[in-house]
Amino acid sequence: MTVHTTDRDRLLDACTANIDQFNPTLNSVVLDLREDVAGRRAAERGDPGRWGGLLDGVPVSVKDVFAVESTPTTNGTSYYRDAVAASDAPLIRAIRRSGGLVHAKDNLSELSCGATNENEFFGDCLNPWDLSRIPGGSSGGSAVSVASGMSVIAYGTDAGGSVRIPAAINGVTGLRPTTGRLPNGRGDGVPPAMPDFSTVGPMARRIGDIARAVVAVDAHVPDDPSSVPHARDNLLDALGGNVSGLRIGIPSDWFFDDCDPGFAEAVHDALAVLESRGVVLQDIDLPGSRRTHETQTTMVLPQYVSATNGRFDAAPETFGAQVLSRLQIGAATSAVEYVDALRRRNEWKRTLASAFEGIDLIATPTVPVAPPVTGGADMISATRAVSRNTYAWSLADVPTLTLPCGIADGFPVGLQLTAAPWEERVLVAVGDAYQQLTDWHLAVPPLGADPTLT
Repeated sequence: MTVHTTDRDRLLDACTANIDQFNPTLNSVVLDLREDVAGRRAAERGDPGRWGGLLDGVPVSVKDVFAVESTPTTNGTSYYRDAVAASDAPLIRAIRRSGGLVHAKDNLSELSCGATNENEFFGDCLNPWDLSRIPGGSSGGSAVSVASGMSVIAYGTDAGGSVRIPAAINGVTGLRPTTGRLPNGRGDGVPPAMPDFSTVGPMARRIGDIARAVVAVDAHVPDDPSSVPHARDNLLDALGGNVSGLRIGIPSDWFFDDCDPGFAEAVHDALAVLESRGVVLQDIDLPGSRRTHETQTTMVLPQYVSATNGRFDAAPETFGAQVLSRLQIGAATSAVEYVDALRRRNEWKRTLASAFEGIDLIATPTVPVAPPVTGGADMISATRAVSRNTYAWSLADVPTLTLPCGIADGFPVGLQLTAAPWEERVLVAVGDAYQQLTDWHLAVPPLGADPTLT
């Protein structure tokens, strides 16, 4: 996306107008930063011909876990309601250096815990396709902001599917990069929940904007313990690439088990589109896949407890009821159970490493069922239903992309593609090949508008 000087105002104005129109119902934006952006734009007007970087003039929203100077970073919980940040988090600094306009902070599940984005402190974020259904989470507000046209690019976090689940449910494109590729620090000393799994991930309509969002902020941050030294890769070069001969493995069990028929059909139709571009499809076996969800659950819940910095023991009443119930499960997990899960995680990584010797990608449905009804089930059950197919790839630290690939029973369907570590380039090339031939990623929900059409 190239944004010219005159278009910068128009695009941002369209996004803020959509916030005014849709956010009172959807509640995806919890902090409107348009005044801050206006001040920064005014300071730039002395150089009207400037080109500020890959995100120059692009309206960007961020999950409210990242510190933005002089604003609260709530993490979706009342405990941090008034925690005003002294400085920008590394991600925010990178977005600004690339010219991005950080104009909003997005709603989330409390402490990024759960996949429903039902939040008793800041209000539930609602699904723009059907207000009675969950939007997915924990980065639900970010996905809804993109789907409804309140932002062009949004950055969330993904430890078990928190980017991919809401992206799929809301009909947008979302990427969980290789763990350690993007700046992951939250700023102001607030640790990420699930530090061994969580990574920043972008959401947008178009795969080209996903590539741009990654390249713009891709960096090793030495003082971030989750950051991994790596060679930067210009993913924009992968757009329009030749995908003929690439091999996509389709797991023979688990990931398609109990999948709603319409969702499975949409995924298989999408794979047929890729096959028409010369991609080779083959069935594969992935031993151990059935235990991946259980394995990651065993590991992430104790990490949630640790990330509360003692607050779980000292002040359990400060948590919402649903989150507290998950923290209690984590606190009750024994060291033996955790070590057993760690062993299974290492076995799963070896299984995938072996699989990727014979294939380039793995394809599954992202979310195999229609989104559950808001308040119709407890958070743990709803999270388990929508995260069934996403935990496996977080468990292995591998990059995973979700692409809109159809509508089933009135709800968007996501195709999930997974690559070997640091192979985001293959995901971008295949995603672009698919979006060149389809327009599911351009579908706008009943409550929404596409700001790029202004």
